[in-house]
Amino acid sequence: MLLSLLLMLIVFGSTGFIRQNLFDADDFSIAFIDIQMPAGTPISRTDQLTAEFERKLLPLVGNGEVKAVNAYVGFSAGSSENVSDPTVGQIVLDLEDTKQGRTRSVAQILGDVEELTAGIAGAESVRYRRQQSGPPVDAPLSFRLFGNSFDQLQDAAAIVRKTLNDSDGVFDVRDNLQLSSPELKIVVDEYQAARFGLNRQTIGAFIRAAFDGVDAGTVFIDNEEISIRVRYDLPAQLSYERFAQLSITAPDGRRIP
Repeated sequence: MLLSLLLMLIVFGSTGFIRQNLFDADDFSIAFIDIQMPAGTPISRTDQLTAEFERKLLPLVGNGEVKAVNAYVGFSAGSSENVSDPTVGQIVLDLEDTKQGRTRSVAQILGDVEELTAGIAGAESVRYRRQQSGPPVDAPLSFRLFGNSFDQLQDAAAIVRKTLNDSDGVFDVRDNLQLSSPELKIVVDEYQAARFGLNRQTIGAFIRAAFDGVDAGTVFIDNEEISIRVRYDLPAQLSYERFAQLSITAPDGRRIP
């Protein structure tokens, strides 16, 4: 009993002299690029942009630091949860282990990767991050801005963000400003609409049908019932000019712009 107690005292007493590194992110030789496209972006466009990142990074494979570059579209493995959405893409960098000769840190490699892909435009946001080890933690450096003017706060946040992005060794600079998607508000002139036998309900139904389509029944193919939806042949991202060219059919058959 006395011998066991002495051994426990020796073991726990020596922990003060042992270098402890329980949650070192560089123990995980993997890094991520999280790509977020604007709301409503079709998955085909997300695929195109994600492929641009992949093409930029594939030449790094075999350079002694990067073992593989993998691209995913419509799915993103997050640090706290996974996301499945047509507007997300992800690049996963499989890095060489430090025991296999990699001398630079994951942060240094990510800095070069960010610089290499900085010219790729089209994403709403791009996040470069390491594999998180251990329990979730807050960012090592954060700023909170307070004020009475939203516009001034937005300008101040832009200055802070640019300063951090221009600083060596700093990456994955983000803010929590959420901008809503642009909306087009349509106001119906009910007097003019009535002249053509139209009203707000019929005009609203026409616009919804033009974009979302209308159910036109079902058809059986190989014993499988398939719904038929009819809609205008419109691009996924429609400009105002193209929208203004749409015309609605009045009850008497006339086409009303």
